[in-house]
Amino acid sequence: MIAITMQSKEKQPPIFTRCGVRNVDSDAIEHFRIEGIVLMENAARGSVDVIKDLCSKDELQHVIVLCGAGNNGGDGYAIARHLHNRGCRVTITPIAPPKTPEAITNANITEKMGIPFILFKEDIFEDATLIIDAIFGTGISEEIRGPALRIIPFLHRCNVKIISIDIPSGLDCDSGHPLGIAVKADLTITFVGLKQGFMQDSASKFLGSIAVVDIGCPQELIKKYALPNT
Repeated sequence: MIAITMQSKEKQPPIFTRCGVRNVDSDAIEHFRIEGIVLMENAARGSVDVIKDLCSKDELQHVIVLCGAGNNGGDGYAIARHLHNRGCRVTITPIAPPKTPEAITNANITEKMGIPFILFKEDIFEDATLIIDAIFGTGISEEIRGPALRIIPFLHRCNVKIISIDIPSGLDCDSGHPLGIAVKADLTITFVGLKQGFMQDSASKFLGSIAVVDIGCPQELIKKYALPNT
């Protein structure tokens, strides 16, 4: 059985499809006028609270954050910033240049803060004590291509704890099957609620334990878009 930690007092976390969680985000931004950067900030702060609660001091000695191009990568940049502010040594490894406005903003902030950016190479992981996977989020639905095909298998050889942000990179949100390849996380910090694919037996070896983080989306949207009876 997968261990699930909730930040809120809800007994049963809601479950969302890829489309459902996308609708929660888009309606929060467009209808409720909650800026996307605010949701990302809430996600990052909640994630760091979980990381600080569940990781030992030894595991926080040198955190490497792998950031993709989209908003999952943006979450990674914001998480790196908050970990840095809490006294952790952090290295950011961008897998691709940030392309969404929120990801670009957070990447620029972390760069101005002086957090090191180092392109992927195996030797930077020699003294890593924790790896944060913020490469791909729930939006990906096609087989993994590009640098991640080489990077993900390497992460599994590092023998270092891996935390995936929202979903293990490469795991399909709806089916729970890897898209060719997926990160095998020790902990998945997911936002708003569980994802439909998490319920499948095929997903369990990729998820590790799960922590659900509230990012401030209105409850009206969560009730509207969650799968029935969750």
